[in-house]
Amino acid sequence: MADYDTRAQELGFAPKEDIKKIVNASKDDVVFLDVRGESEIAEDPFKGDYKIVYTPCSRTDASELVKKSKEILPDKEAKVIVFCRSGARAKTAKQALEAEGYTKVYNAGGVSDMDYLTKKENACVVS
Repeated sequence: MADYDTRAQELGFAPKEDIKKIVNASKDDVVFLDVRGESEIAEDPFKGDYKIVYTPCSRTDASELVKKSKEILPDKEAKVIVFCRSGARAKTAKQALEAEGYTKVYNAGGVSDMDYLTKKENACVVS
């Protein structure tokens, strides 16, 4: 896997500082969208007291996400922070959601890139 800076530029990650500001300003209004597969989630779960929704997405096909978007993300103005393992599927998901009219979608990259969110047992603390 390429280093963070290379992937961030290629895949259009939102700057970490921007995501920190969004989460700090309106934690209750943020939805984290995990587009990894079940086995990836089991290996490295993202735990927190945030609203987290899960819908797998591939690098080339976000059709399942688009089908479920009205159900799992009913508010097209919600702040949606998308992540996966490396950021590639999150980019696909972000583009698909924006094509469906979602206006505040941010690619956070891979779950391991989200080092500015400190994981604790059942809470996420922004550091």
